[in-house]
Amino acid sequence: MTTIKDVAEKAGVSVATVSRVINNEKYVNEDLRRYVLKIVNDMGYQPDGIARGLRTKSTNVISLVIPDINNPFYPEVARGVQSVADEYEYVVILCNTDRVVQREQKFVNILNQQRVEGIIINPSGSTRREMNILARLNIPVVLISSQNILPNFDIVMVDNIQGVGLAIDHFYELGHRRIGLVGGSREVSSGEQRYQGYIQSIARHGIPVEEELITEGKFDHNGGYECMKRLLKLKNRPTAVFAANDIMAIGAVSAIYETGLKIPDDISIIGFDDIAYSRMMYPKLTTVSQPKFEMGAIATQMLFERVTGQEIPNPRRKILDHSLVIRDTTQRI
Repeated sequence: MTTIKDVAEKAGVSVATVSRVINNEKYVNEDLRRYVLKIVNDMGYQPDGIARGLRTKSTNVISLVIPDINNPFYPEVARGVQSVADEYEYVVILCNTDRVVQREQKFVNILNQQRVEGIIINPSGSTRREMNILARLNIPVVLISSQNILPNFDIVMVDNIQGVGLAIDHFYELGHRRIGLVGGSREVSSGEQRYQGYIQSIARHGIPVEEELITEGKFDHNGGYECMKRLLKLKNRPTAVFAANDIMAIGAVSAIYETGLKIPDDISIIGFDDIAYSRMMYPKLTTVSQPKFEMGAIATQMLFERVTGQEIPNPRRKILDHSLVIRDTTQRI
């Protein structure tokens, strides 16, 4: 492995001079700088970024921590994060927790030790203990698509309760009164908020809340499938179902087709997120759309405003617009 001493000997200069060139310090002759950099490139020398970061207090690295890399929602968010990070010439480290809180905490601790300059995170859980762990970090943190129970963080999100309301309103307008919930885990803030959105919207329309129509599972295809199977076993099954995200909705669709029922002839269904699959499946999924790329980009811009030391005294909350995208999985009864 080539060392800084090897570069110095090859260039005929001191190790200190090579160090000043690599760290782009002042008072180095421009011709000498170009000459040393050519030697660095020719020899394939790779400076120790962490060690240099310890000296400069900058590593040019941030991290995005997500709960489910299999959900197409998060790659779209990641694209938004990377687009802004590129403008600042920063590298993004992606960590996937699989919604395991202990893994998330391990990642966060390692990232902090490795001196990343900031973290954008969609937490796997939303308890006070988990938020306190993030609050104790000595680097900026921005939350995405999550409800913050502590007033310590910048946050970018949509109004989940209002978004679910759009779905239930649409069902109501189509004549549906027996509306089921394929809900995500309520230990996750978005799962709890979308559950509350369902309860509040059903009540707002004067429809009795029936516990047998409310199911809860993991935010994945199998979670949606299993929840829908339970609803289909009811003697008086729902005529419409809201799913807490599009992946769960796709799982629910699989369960519906297994029983020989048709969508939307027998059951209408609405998802949440508007991932690319929702436009490709048959029938195309009606869903509540979130601005995924923009969520990542705005969160990253907010993070860099902290990283670069701008005067921002109070935590900020950015609530993005959403909309109901009506496609082919809902119809009037």
